[in-house]
Amino acid sequence: MVDFSAQAALRNMIAQIGESVTFQRLSGVDASTTITSVSIMARVRGYNPETTEVAESGYSVSQVGALTQTQRKIVVVAADLAAAGFPLPVLKHDKILLADGTKGDVTEVDAHKRSTSGGIEITIAEIA
Repeated sequence: MVDFSAQAALRNMIAQIGESVTFQRLSGVDASTTITSVSIMARVRGYNPETTEVAESGYSVSQVGALTQTQRKIVVVAADLAAAGFPLPVLKHDKILLADGTKGDVTEVDAHKRSTSGGIEITIAEIA
């Protein structure tokens, strides 16, 4: 159950330090592909996972050639996303375009962490 005072606080935080982001979902195949695209305000911040796992085998984290991805955490109010016309739940591999032009691929969605305030925490990996 959503605590509406917590939801109002989340919306206030997003209004103060958030930025406009665009959520996109591609559905269908080839000629019948449709794109659902909505823009809303969200909190965006950098994110460094606590891991020493290397994306390319054979390289240590400090060696030249080790592949890394920049990740971001995005917090959005679920009701605002739904009201804008984006189909919930947010799915892995949905796309998010940030205000600075960065495009990200959704890698993780946590609808429970901020459920009291009606928020969704999303992790994206930047797409080159």
